Amino acid sequence: MAQKLRKTSTRIDTFGEVNPLTGLLYCADCGEKIYNHRSRGGTKNNPYLSDFFDCSAYTRANQKRPHACRRHYIRTKAVRGRGLILETLRVASAFAISNQETFIEKVRFASLIREAVMETKRKLNREKKEDR
Repeated sequence: MAQKLRKTSTRIDTFGEVNPLTGLLYCADCGEKIYNHRSRGGTKNNPYLSDFFDCSAYTRANQKRPHACRRHYIRTKAVRGRGLILETLRVASAFAISNQETFIEKVRFASLIREAVMETKRKLNREKKEDR
């Protein structure tokens, strides 16, 4: 899984930066990736007027997706600034250390579910293409 994440394509945004969370954050409801959106115009301490993540299914809703996810929105500051990622890693690590077998079972189960969801999405996309 780590190798797969390392292969996630990253792009330099219009401000010449690469977002370190690219490809790592997913919507809790629909499972789609969430994307970062930024615009300049803020202050010297915070150069971005807006800096947030939102669900890609919602973003694509304007591209003729009637059953898209609702808008899920989280400020980048909430994800990066308050130690949310670090705290999540600490909790997951503590659980993995104290409940190794259960942790491995949960990771395998989540992986199987993710693969099943991806296969179902592929089948659905193939069927939609065939119907056209």
